[in-house]
Amino acid sequence: MPRLINARLLYDGQTSQVTYDYPLIQINCENLGAYAPRPAVIKRRLAPGFGVQESIVLTFDLCDPEIDDNSLFGYAVTQVNGDGTGRVVVVDATSAAAIVSACNACCDDNEETVTGIYTSGIPAIADPSLTTYTLVRMDNGQPYDFQQATLDYLGQYFPGTFRQSAAWQSSGVSTYTFQSFTVPVAIGSDVIT
Repeated sequence: MPRLINARLLYDGQTSQVTYDYPLIQINCENLGAYAPRPAVIKRRLAPGFGVQESIVLTFDLCDPEIDDNSLFGYAVTQVNGDGTGRVVVVDATSAAAIVSACNACCDDNEETVTGIYTSGIPAIADPSLTTYTLVRMDNGQPYDFQQATLDYLGQYFPGTFRQSAAWQSSGVSTYTFQSFTVPVAIGSDVIT
């Protein structure tokens, strides 16, 4: 007889979707391996200007600079389906130890449920807002330098917002401003504030 525990589902790897109805699922403890339960982050984004188009990205990099208040934290476990294929699910748990403890305490007539972080359900995703950032980099502020800066940070700023603070800098250091819906990641020795 399989050793089953209950946990709240955050993300289903088969559909690549967040499960906002927050269903209770069963986890087969016998299928937990060396890499499970594994900390996971579900990065959620609303497409700017649309308000309903959601982007979901699952990452295991807990230092990912794109993790923000809209991200969900959980633990990935692999579950074997009835046909023998596996699927990754992310469940709500306070820690990996909480899942292991539930597995150790489970079974027979004792049905364990893993304690989660989101006790009131999955929080709604917040609308993105533009934030102005300042970029300081080593260049002379010539048109080529401005063009190179816009190319280096392409995809990290909202189109039409990249500006240069002065037309030419003799100091070898230029300052640019731009707006972004996400926290930009600096390249090389550039500094973004």
